[in-house]
Amino acid sequence: MADLVYLRHSTDKQTDARQRHALTALLAAGAPVYEDPATSSRQLSLDRAGFTTLLHEAAVGDTIRPGSGRGCRLRCRRRS
Repeated sequence: MADLVYLRHSTDKQTDARQRHALTALLAAGAPVYEDPATSSRQLSLDRAGFTTLLHEAAVGDTIRPGSGRGCRLRCRRRS
């Protein structure tokens, strides 16, 4: 089981600095990072290269940590 980090921001005038700050411990521990910089929220998640790669590499039991911080996490499970 691993923690996987997903970062995204909407415009090229924004950065992921706050997201990285919120996830400092995970990043320092070497958690893999998947990014979609300057990507509109109107674009479906499955149409984003970084998010799609993350889903293909995530395994059952992994935890996806979105860069929004605030304790948000998604647990990977097998489909029934």
